[in-house]
Amino acid sequence: MNEKRPVGKIAAVLVITIALIAGAVAYGAFRTFSSYEVKSEAALSDAGRTVFEEFAGNVVGYSRDGISCLDYDGNLLWTASFEMATPQTVIDRKYMLVYDRGGTEIHVYDKAGKEKVISTDLPVERADISESGEAAVIMSDGGTHVVDLYGTDGKLLAGGELHTENSGYPIACSVSDDGKKLLVSILDLSMGTIKTTVRFYDFSDWGAKQKDNIAAEFSYSDMAVPFVCFFSDGRAAAFGDDQVMLYSATQVPAESGDIYITDEVKSIAVRSNAFALVTGKKADDATADANADAAETLTVYSEGGREMYTKSPEFSYNDIYFLSNGELCLTDGSRADIYTDLGVRKFSDTFENGINAILPWDGATNYILVTEGRLKKVQLKS
Repeated sequence: MNEKRPVGKIAAVLVITIALIAGAVAYGAFRTFSSYEVKSEAALSDAGRTVFEEFAGNVVGYSRDGISCLDYDGNLLWTASFEMATPQTVIDRKYMLVYDRGGTEIHVYDKAGKEKVISTDLPVERADISESGEAAVIMSDGGTHVVDLYGTDGKLLAGGELHTENSGYPIACSVSDDGKKLLVSILDLSMGTIKTTVRFYDFSDWGAKQKDNIAAEFSYSDMAVPFVCFFSDGRAAAFGDDQVMLYSATQVPAESGDIYITDEVKSIAVRSNAFALVTGKKADDATADANADAAETLTVYSEGGREMYTKSPEFSYNDIYFLSNGELCLTDGSRADIYTDLGVRKFSDTFENGINAILPWDGATNYILVTEGRLKKVQLKS
């Protein structure tokens, strides 16, 4: 004989179970921390580096004379030498690009430390790298301005058709994750006014059939566009003085939205599916507060332009960036604040001896701290 179970009791159990799970999730999502416990630490095997960042689950440190990669226990994995006055880096999930602004060499590294050196004919101004390893390079020398695209083997894929001497000079570029699309911002001052052209190039089979591989372009008067980016889903954004233009991921890109900025854009941070803007009064604005930092606003948007949260930074940071787990970090080299996608300030602390980098590690409350000569595995505490 089959025993019948009371439906009401089963439903009650399900409701209680769901409520408990939802409560646990909410507790984790809104939990905040202001200290930490050191689980282990090690002396950096190459403490001479001055800047540290996360790369493919490891730590890279670089300075004017080279780069080193260490695991999270501080062990040296690989190292490479170069000479650069002011090394600039672009890091994607699989590749890291290092160049010297004004130099003629670009160094590309994979996770294992395999190095590829690209030599350019003109001084490098800007560069970007795709998830698949293609590198876009803006070069400038006097009145000559060129954008080149290099393949994963370091050989030139496209260059001649990207010359812009007659239409202005390129000031920003971005490569799509698959390396088949290139986005360039071109500034034109020839008529005594500011004009920017945002141009999409396509190097797929379809793009090869278009004139000069141009898939679409958009012109903006009285606006400079110093930063552009692709998101992982193929959508793109161009960041102007007081406006963010969003573009679709369609074969022929189209404008899909705009975000208008009342004040001045102070900082920009981008990840694969979101971006952050810090805005505030212009420095020469007579109505600006004496304490300009207090008037700044941090807003995080999805790649489609949906506002995710808005906050007011509580200290004078000098760096803002997304961690690989999607959280946003603001730091001044002594203090670090970390925000979740819900806008919760998850962690805030001031480090007596300063902090070079903070990186996520193994779970929601575990992080790597890189301090002066030390690499620490820590767990956050309330």
